[in-house]
Amino acid sequence: MNNINNINNNNNNNNNNINNNNINNSNNLFLKVFHNIYIKNIIIGYLRLYNLNYNQIKFYDLASLKNYKYKYYLNSIYLILDINDPLLNEINDIIPYSSITKIEIECVRSESSYYLPSTKEGSESDSYFQQFSKTIDGNNNSFLNSNKFISLESIIIHMSPYINNLIKPSILPISLTSLTLNSNFNQPVSNGWLKSLKNLTYLKFGYSFNQSIPNDALSINLKTLIFGSSFRKPIGGINLPNNLQELSLPEYYSLNNLTLFPPNLQTFKYGSGLFYDSSVYLGSSDLPCGLTHLNCNEYSNYKKLPASLKTITFNCGTTSSLTTVYDDTFSPIIPPSVETIHFINLRKLFNNLFFRGSISSKLTSIYFDDSFNLPINDNILPESLTFIKFGKIFNHPITDRTFPSTLKTLQFGHYYNQTLNRFNLPLSLTSLHIDFHFGQNITLNNTILPENLQSLSIGDYTIAIDFNNLPSSLTNLFVYGTNSKFLNNLNLINENNLKLVKIINHNKQ
Repeated sequence: MNNINNINNNNNNNNNNINNNNINNSNNLFLKVFHNIYIKNIIIGYLRLYNLNYNQIKFYDLASLKNYKYKYYLNSIYLILDINDPLLNEINDIIPYSSITKIEIECVRSESSYYLPSTKEGSESDSYFQQFSKTIDGNNNSFLNSNKFISLESIIIHMSPYINNLIKPSILPISLTSLTLNSNFNQPVSNGWLKSLKNLTYLKFGYSFNQSIPNDALSINLKTLIFGSSFRKPIGGINLPNNLQELSLPEYYSLNNLTLFPPNLQTFKYGSGLFYDSSVYLGSSDLPCGLTHLNCNEYSNYKKLPASLKTITFNCGTTSSLTTVYDDTFSPIIPPSVETIHFINLRKLFNNLFFRGSISSKLTSIYFDDSFNLPINDNILPESLTFIKFGKIFNHPITDRTFPSTLKTLQFGHYYNQTLNRFNLPLSLTSLHIDFHFGQNITLNNTILPENLQSLSIGDYTIAIDFNNLPSSLTNLFVYGTNSKFLNNLNLINENNLKLVKIINHNKQ
């Protein structure tokens, strides 16, 4: 028995030695190849081409794609496809199927065909995609359903705003993952063409669409469904897929038409949310128990919100205030699970929102839009906050008790111009953004910026920066605009602590 064990051990050792030798030989071969300057330059050149063409590249016609020198390095393309393109018959030879994994197509018609006499509404014979099909071959086989095309990982199609024809089943590729219908499209979806798109996960209807959604008309794998401004038809129950995770409804849509939420819905949005039927109340039992994102508004009536909510947006609409933070017993409706709040068009009574613990103790982030310009009372913001972003016009003084001691990121807007120093900025702050109208010299001395600051972002700041008075903890510096005083004082050799300096000239990096 011992002899057998010894033999097995020897065999294992021999195998390990062989494997190690193979690895060493491979490493040596790689080093020999890479140390060859000629071969190394070729490899690096190919890597650069791969990196340059990895992200999505836009082509405005088939000719530009056909003539693109490095098209077989492409990974993702956005193609504007005209029905009158003279190269349409060659499309399957032009698209580099061997390299791309994702394609996004914007279907258009050239100006010469915009104002042609329209076909009868709902006609299938001259529909847009049928014309594509007839152009490809005589058998009415659309390139969109070619074996090459349907093998792609992601296919996104945007329909031209001038198209309003009934779509037949089997015209669109069965592997289509995302479809955006244009603003004019208002055709029935009862003939099964949407249900046939088994891989469709994103569907967006345009402005004019207002057709009934029959039961089981939508793909069972649909994750995101967005309706345009004109949609008023009843939905809910079995005409919405169980797997739906995000639903967006337009303003003025009546909640009475929403009979039942899909059980797995995570995000519910509705335009600016101007629901005028105040008799409709939504309780926590009405909303899906797994809902994580919700848009509210001044006319929304909620008795309670689901305990699963993570992000909530308050759109204050025409009243510019919120009256629905508390229920009838003056208990807060915002569940303790909420971590992020967005305020839109809030111009009144902000400090009342935080009265009597109405805001979650787990709240970490607050976003204000460009209309917010209200003073913030001392000690009302929860200690759990780590992120605050103000909009463009906010310009009120802050004190040493305005922000919680836990705050890490603070972003001021375009017009903010109030005194900042270590007394009113939390010691915990690690990231700060100031903008164009800020007129204080933040590096006048070394006692202004918090000593733990790691990232400083300055938008069109016109005052010279004394790098000697920047916190020693600062590692990232972002400067927007053309600040000649900043550039003249910048000495990267002496700025040992800075790891990243980024100068951005009006959206041109």
